[in-house]
Amino acid sequence: MQAMATAALATSAHGVHGASVPAAPAAPAAPSAPASPCAPWVPSWPSVPTLPCGPCGPGVSSMASIWAWRSVMA
Repeated sequence: MQAMATAALATSAHGVHGASVPAAPAAPAAPSAPASPCAPWVPSWPSVPTLPCGPCGPGVSSMASIWAWRSVMA
């Protein structure tokens, strides 16, 4: 249930380019966050839409993926 809410959050974040800017520095704060912004594990979550490495960057969508992963693993 929480993963679905997180997926909805990631989907809504796609259209908000500015939202990913302040969120990008917060991504490395997670202990499981990969060093590369183009993480190989991000596309392995088909249920959580993520942005490719582009103008929007990893920001909100990768954080949503991390939280979805944590909610599934919890």
